[in-house]
Amino acid sequence: MRKQKRWILAAFLVAGMVMFTACAPSAPKAEVKTESEASPQTPAQDLQASSAPQVTELFNQFTAVDSNGNDVTQDIFSGHKLTMVNIWATYCGPCLNEMPELGELNKEYKDKGFQVVGMPIDVLNQDGSISQEQVDLVNEIAEKTGADYTHILPSQDLIDAKLKNVTAVPETVFVDENGNQVGKSYMGARSKEKWQEIIDGLLASMPDTDDAQAPQKEDAQQAAGVSSNISGETAMINAPIFYEFTTTDMDGNTVTDQILNEGTQLTLALVWDPAWEGNAQALQKMQEYLKGSTAINGIGFVLNADGKETEIKETANHAGADFPQLKPTQELAGYILGDEPLVLAIAPWGSVVGKPLAAGSDVKEWSAWIDDALTDVNSGCCG
Repeated sequence: MRKQKRWILAAFLVAGMVMFTACAPSAPKAEVKTESEASPQTPAQDLQASSAPQVTELFNQFTAVDSNGNDVTQDIFSGHKLTMVNIWATYCGPCLNEMPELGELNKEYKDKGFQVVGMPIDVLNQDGSISQEQVDLVNEIAEKTGADYTHILPSQDLIDAKLKNVTAVPETVFVDENGNQVGKSYMGARSKEKWQEIIDGLLASMPDTDDAQAPQKEDAQQAAGVSSNISGETAMINAPIFYEFTTTDMDGNTVTDQILNEGTQLTLALVWDPAWEGNAQALQKMQEYLKGSTAINGIGFVLNADGKETEIKETANHAGADFPQLKPTQELAGYILGDEPLVLAIAPWGSVVGKPLAAGSDVKEWSAWIDDALTDVNSGCCG
């Protein structure tokens, strides 16, 4: 993994410094769309219709350290009308691609009460401790890209507040001086000009500090950043990156992450358990979407599959589902909560794109969700 990250860093920072304003890398063999094709929203839509963006509690109280070992709390937001919190990872090409311009925005908007703060998410060891090797890489990237603003390392407070619900990078949120989120979250990288439009709009629409509105409470799922398409308690926590994995199918054959690179632009992964209701309908619906598109590939990840291989194959056969049914990676098995089938969208390079979708959602939701995921992948977002 370290070798791969170094290769990415060299490719994006050393050999291609002059290309930072070019399109972010897209999936192998995938058609690359222009920025206007991949992002049909207008600036007005990007800023939401309301002139006063919704405010929600987010980073109101936390303790952490930055990449230089300094203690950081919610006081980092104090005295700044607006803070851009950019959640990124060292393996993410689009993240690195936009960081030079984020560094420029941090300097250019300083006098307007604005700042940029980074949150690199891939600096923890499996036991939850900080990897100094990864922190060194964070600092190296920050230096070479000019992203010399503060980079806060994940702490349990930050994980609980936001990071546990991040399923793809880069993701960006804006907060006020109290750490309350202002407006929506922004998935994927953007050009400097696009960010300027968003920042200018937010700064202009935000009330003065003395007149700031109290945070508006949202329902628990929305405040936690969980897709409203996921019912009950189903959620993804610390979504895994399918960068490299090896598992087996129901016949014991070895399957690797190469299954994500079979000439399609996106892989849909149906996560299900033999004990859940709605499996047959989910398998049928998935098969219908796979038949209707050459842009998507399909796999199943079956939880608690050991000893039930025959039952699983029979369920899939009866549903007419001919896509591979795999045993989940150890990481995935520990990240799913719930009791109903759901679908993940996975880019060819292994990143989960957007939020998971409840397989019981209607046809309109499925179609919109797949279209959004394809747009994101073709624009090079999400690692």
